[in-house]
Amino acid sequence: MFKYLFIKLLFGGWVEMTRKVLFVSPHTDDIEFGCGGTIRRFVEDKVEVYCIILSDCMNAIPKGFEENSLNKECFSSLTSLGVKKDRIFIFQIENKEFQKNNRKIYSILEDLKNKISPDLAVIPSLNDPHQDHKTVAEESLRVFRHNISIICYEEPWNHSKFEPKFFVRLTKTHLDYKINALKKYKTQRKLKRFYFDYKFIEGLARVRGSHVFSEYAEGFEVIKLIQ
Repeated sequence: MFKYLFIKLLFGGWVEMTRKVLFVSPHTDDIEFGCGGTIRRFVEDKVEVYCIILSDCMNAIPKGFEENSLNKECFSSLTSLGVKKDRIFIFQIENKEFQKNNRKIYSILEDLKNKISPDLAVIPSLNDPHQDHKTVAEESLRVFRHNISIICYEEPWNHSKFEPKFFVRLTKTHLDYKINALKKYKTQRKLKRFYFDYKFIEGLARVRGSHVFSEYAEGFEVIKLIQ
């Protein structure tokens, strides 16, 4: 049973981390790509999983789809992973304008932190140069800086540098859940972005799995761990 989330420290000890996790996503689909398998593992073990999506990317919806298509797809994707609908929070910060809205983002994250009191925040990497992702990572560090553990997920098409020190082993079933969740994004699949290729998703999971002698895994950078 995956009853607790642990990480092996450099000095050889183990730290029990969390029973309540907040996944922070700049846009719809970011957290499914970065840690969809991990979300499923937490759900299976009855960890309280909360997801916040700061932009439903209304200005990025292809022609022929409803205005709120990405909002609906995001709920469908995350609930397919087992996240309860009332633990999914989607906002409408304008895509690619996060830097202008950093105070609003801080307030949204601060409010949710106070409401749910997470033990662990899973955020974008500080090494992600995308303007929205970088803003969310920086504001998340400010909000969660005192008494919450923080790890960062990867989106390799953005990173020139990513150094995972914590790995969550996945089974083929976990990977299938992740891939099926991403299939809910019909709007994005129509755009034919290469990272929606399921061979790419599986390949990255195999690479991360190789670090920990597992068939599949997801890797995370570690900012801070609190026991």
